[in-house]
Amino acid sequence: MSRLGNFALNGATAVVTVAALALAGVRIKEFARPTTATDSQLRSVEKWQHYGQAGHRVGATQPRVLIVEFTDFKCRFCRAAAAALDSLVARYPSDVAVVYRHFPGSNPAARPAAIAAECAAKEHRYKPFHDALFAQAESIGVKSWSGFAEAAGVRDTIALATCIKGDMTAGRLAADRQAGADLEVLGTPTFLINDVVVEGFPGLRVLVEHVREQIAIANKQ
Repeated sequence: MSRLGNFALNGATAVVTVAALALAGVRIKEFARPTTATDSQLRSVEKWQHYGQAGHRVGATQPRVLIVEFTDFKCRFCRAAAAALDSLVARYPSDVAVVYRHFPGSNPAARPAAIAAECAAKEHRYKPFHDALFAQAESIGVKSWSGFAEAAGVRDTIALATCIKGDMTAGRLAADRQAGADLEVLGTPTFLINDVVVEGFPGLRVLVEHVREQIAIANKQ
């Protein structure tokens, strides 16, 4: 099975587990845009469908390409990737679905933003809230959550505020963190495109190449 070349990250990454990073209080790496592809093989995982069974899904109901993204609302490369993923879903509406999962880093506003997004999901407004956070990422931690909620069309802001103050989203965030640890995620964004792991945001063109390759593989099966 052919694979696109692996991508070098800008800057070194320590070869340690996410759990060790968390215990040591080390900053979860924010992946820069990868450089051009090399000849080495991309990492693939077995039972990749498992990672798409939780999280927030948009796109095709029976996709040939499932993209699971581990993201951080305070990661500038995740912000760039968000628009690219929207473009992929629009370009391949019958073939591509995206699942968003949380992987907040050490920025003090990252986890609260993930909590707020999960609470918006309880009001069936995850994706609009996700978009509002990335559209005003510099205001996260400054602007009130009700302000983001208004932009996202969340009607019950009282329920949202109650959810944010409570501990109702801890299980979902912990599940995403564990899934990231199982996948050996070291930074954001990290994508699982069917069974292929792509670390860092390679740009829309390369993501399109991955999608086309996975569609070609599906057509042969």
